[in-house]
Amino acid sequence: MNIELLNLMADCRPKSCAEIQRKLNLSPSQLLDACHRLKTLGVNIEHQADNLCLIPILPLLDIEALRQALPSFPVFYQPILSSTNDFIEQQRTTLQKGALCLAEFQTAGRGRRGNQWLSPFGGQLIFSFYWTLEADERLEGLSLAIGLAIAETFGAQVKWPNDVLYQDAKMAGISLDVISNRNGRRELVIGVGINAKLPSELALERASASLYDIDPQTDRTQALIAVIPAIYREIERFAHAGINGAFQQRWQTRNAYAGQTVNLLKADTIESGQECGIDSQGHLLVTIDGQIQHFSAGEISLRQAKIHF
Repeated sequence: MNIELLNLMADCRPKSCAEIQRKLNLSPSQLLDACHRLKTLGVNIEHQADNLCLIPILPLLDIEALRQALPSFPVFYQPILSSTNDFIEQQRTTLQKGALCLAEFQTAGRGRRGNQWLSPFGGQLIFSFYWTLEADERLEGLSLAIGLAIAETFGAQVKWPNDVLYQDAKMAGISLDVISNRNGRRELVIGVGINAKLPSELALERASASLYDIDPQTDRTQALIAVIPAIYREIERFAHAGINGAFQQRWQTRNAYAGQTVNLLKADTIESGQECGIDSQGHLLVTIDGQIQHFSAGEISLRQAKIHF
């Protein structure tokens, strides 16, 4: 990936090919090759006469509108970052609870278990935020609460433990890292990636959905203005109330696999059973051979069983 080219084009304004070649010391063929490589990652740099211009999937975020809508929380924005999680972690000693970092594109984004998170330029909602929990505030199962807030905001479904689906395809993911735990006070970096609109040529390993599939008039800035306060409210509620009966009912209403046959991937084995929700600890409940069993997020990966007739 040519990071220098990406940074140069990030303002999405036309620039002459000659100027780009001079600044980056590239030949015409090298510049063409760099543009082609970026396109495979969801960065579309188009020729316009003798110019090149980075064309975002959707309009760039309106950061001033976000700051006005979220006056209680600092909002940091850089079009291109290695990772919004990394930014928050590096700056955490100067941040207040709820401080937020957004980007249009990540060069090293990651999801759960360190998996790469692809982020086409201007095609997602990519953000991370800093949070703290005191000793008496609940952490276990927090990703369930964040996923539910996202699903309820956009009319989607949840998949245990921390994915959001639309029509059985992944639309959003959540990462949660505890970066400090002193005397029971936990510091967290929480990362969220929500597909807004994905280019058809982007190669993905699994079926993906986006906000555009729900509403073709999706405005990314307005979507963020809706979902960020919803997430923060749900975290505050969850930290004190946890997974009570009301939460379990809300979660089950949005559960994409409720009552379905699922596969549980564990090490080298696969078990199948009927998915039946979550318990008060946020563990997955699955009926296997007539017995309800409880599974934690670190034990298994959950997949929908493919039923053939």
